[in-house]
Amino acid sequence: PEVTSIVQLPPNVGLVPNPPPQIDPNIELSGMDPAVFGIPAQAIPPRRVYQRGALSFQWTAEDRNDDKLVYDVYFREVSAADFKLLRSDITENFVSIDTASLADGRYVVRVVAKDVPSNSTAEALTGERTSDPFFVDNSAPTVAAIGQPQITGGTARMIFTASERSTFVARAEYSVNGGEWRPAFAEDGILDGPEERFTVNVDLPAPGAYVIAFRAFDAVGNAGSTRVEIRR
Repeated sequence: PEVTSIVQLPPNVGLVPNPPPQIDPNIELSGMDPAVFGIPAQAIPPRRVYQRGALSFQWTAEDRNDDKLVYDVYFREVSAADFKLLRSDITENFVSIDTASLADGRYVVRVVAKDVPSNSTAEALTGERTSDPFFVDNSAPTVAAIGQPQITGGTARMIFTASERSTFVARAEYSVNGGEWRPAFAEDGILDGPEERFTVNVDLPAPGAYVIAFRAFDAVGNAGSTRVEIRR
């Protein structure tokens, strides 16, 4: 067997199996190939669903003898020496990991393909592939307001910072008095680093108190926030 590729899906995308096609019992009893009747021979691709904290992987594998394959999936932190078993003897070519159960860090997964279903234990062979490193990040960005708001007429100028330990700051936005969230833009013009600084100009149309909420998201969707009350 040979595992030819491993693909990582975006964060928070889980994979669940689709139900297999219904096969007429008479076809199964006949021993005929279901593909003759238009029933796909290959497994139906899994369905993608939103799963908070999920990291999913799909792989392709082949066996030149057309042996049936099952898979073991292992993982380890990049700095660790040994792999740990995640799933064993699965028939699907995909797996979803709940990263909430893992510490923040860089990890890899290893997929081992086994042709055990078509061979005796003594004759069974294996093939394997290790993924590229990936980040597990369950920590929200740290968000803070810097200094005091500068109020000039009907406008307040406010500065916020957002910092991230494992990945990078991917998005930021602010809200006034519980209203809609509006995008905030990094001072350097691009969100690409673990620490970013934002200047927000807030309209204060009438005298009174205002609550400014600011939040930032990292690359995997964790959000950190802060709020500041100001008065015109």
